[in-house]
Amino acid sequence: MAEFSYARMEKHRKYVLNNIKTLLAHKKNLMESLDLSEDQFNDFSNKLLQRAEQHDLSKYSEPEKIAYIYLNWKCDQEKTYSKKYKYPEGIEKMVKQPYNTIINIIPIMPTFIVIKRMVHQKMTR
Repeated sequence: MAEFSYARMEKHRKYVLNNIKTLLAHKKNLMESLDLSEDQFNDFSNKLLQRAEQHDLSKYSEPEKIAYIYLNWKCDQEKTYSKKYKYPEGIEKMVKQPYNTIINIIPIMPTFIVIKRMVHQKMTR
């Protein structure tokens, strides 16, 4: 169960990093759309890549580790095998706790979506 969870989380982290790299590959469009100088873009790029490298590392240590092992297992059992999975006693509360951290991500998402749309619009003109 733990190995499966770690592999799933690592796949997700690589997906996030690859999406950031794909976005940053449109340097000219980003610089123009965001009105960034070369130095500003480099700083922006480095910070974004740093965040991508650190994305979800907290899931590998307590207190989130156990919750995400069970959450990933439940998702796999229910989505892949259509099996209903019930958490062992006490685990559901642990699983719900990490979702509170989603509030920290919400302010970032609109910015990312806007940047992605701006780059796409520039590329399709």
